[in-house]
Amino acid sequence: MKCCMACLTDVVLLALCGVFSTCGPRRSPECHKYDAFLELGPTDQQRLEFLRHPLDEQVEIYICAWYSEPAPRYLADVIADRGEAALPVLRKRLNEEPKEYSQKAIVYAFSVMGSKGYLRGRRDLLDEIRATVSSMKDERTRRSSQEFLDEIELQTMK
Repeated sequence: MKCCMACLTDVVLLALCGVFSTCGPRRSPECHKYDAFLELGPTDQQRLEFLRHPLDEQVEIYICAWYSEPAPRYLADVIADRGEAALPVLRKRLNEEPKEYSQKAIVYAFSVMGSKGYLRGRRDLLDEIRATVSSMKDERTRRSSQEFLDEIELQTMK
């Protein structure tokens, strides 16, 4: 009987998450304009479409895409391939972004930038990223962002 009650409780909670929109991270309403792009999936066509946008809009699309399942992390590689030009755009967005889950996406993009060598010796950026991660209130988001930050720290010190 206890097993059935536990299952029933899970079903009720899942149903409530469907009814109420407070469960899980929510993307901005502005992201709907990228739905057609996101529906392309990880294809060459999507990559070409992504490259047609200016860098700041690429970052916006990338952040919106993080609210998809699974999050298309490969878009961070495309942004990172922009090299040094991507750093100020990501930095500005990190400092202006109010949503922690979106901040996590930006921290991940910085970790990709670091893996490509663009953060070597950039303690200024490391300090800003560290401050953002340490101020995150959602435990799961902070924990996973911390993992990305740990990678950035290793890459920055190389």
